[in-house]
Amino acid sequence: LEYITNVSTEKKKKAAQSFMDLGLELLPRNATDAAALLRAGLLIALIPDLWCIITNRVNSIAIVHSIDDCYDTSHSDPSWPGLILVSIPRATPVGDLRLAEAIIHEAMHHHLSALEQIVPLVTSSQTIYSPWKCVERPAIGILHGIYVFGCVSHAFMRLIELGDLHADQLKHAQMRIEEIREEFEAIDHRSLYSSLTSSGKQVLNSAAGELTY
Repeated sequence: LEYITNVSTEKKKKAAQSFMDLGLELLPRNATDAAALLRAGLLIALIPDLWCIITNRVNSIAIVHSIDDCYDTSHSDPSWPGLILVSIPRATPVGDLRLAEAIIHEAMHHHLSALEQIVPLVTSSQTIYSPWKCVERPAIGILHGIYVFGCVSHAFMRLIELGDLHADQLKHAQMRIEEIREEFEAIDHRSLYSSLTSSGKQVLNSAAGELTY
């Protein structure tokens, strides 16, 4: 984890062990990874307000192994603010967009976690079915999912509006927006809403605005 900055060696070892315990295989970063991160960053930077949040929330990116090129792996943990883990897709225009999504996704988890440190977002530990995990999850986990995928959908819509996406990227972005909306519709919104504080409801309403037609 030599590319994780502003963290002591002991904390780096502890972080690495916690990730390995989750089955995440950390990889050394190479020039190909650095180039991919740069290309993904240039895509995100086309949305200045989002880019500002991400650069404030992420100061280290670790590379993890993915089971194959069709599957993206990413992870973040509020215990390690500023650090996200992503796999690197094959170097294609769509691969760059997939990596941009992973970075946005994990950065916005950190962003919402930072808000949780200031104000409570849920009122109960009620569990609700997650269309992403396909299991029952605590309400805060569902709120996180809606929020981060709402941010991804917002980012992709903004990139589409800019008109700078490669044809394959455009098709992929449109497909992901539709997939995210379908997953959003599968959530028990009544149960979720009743489990949130007023601040949590504000987060939900803001994210929902990006996920409804």
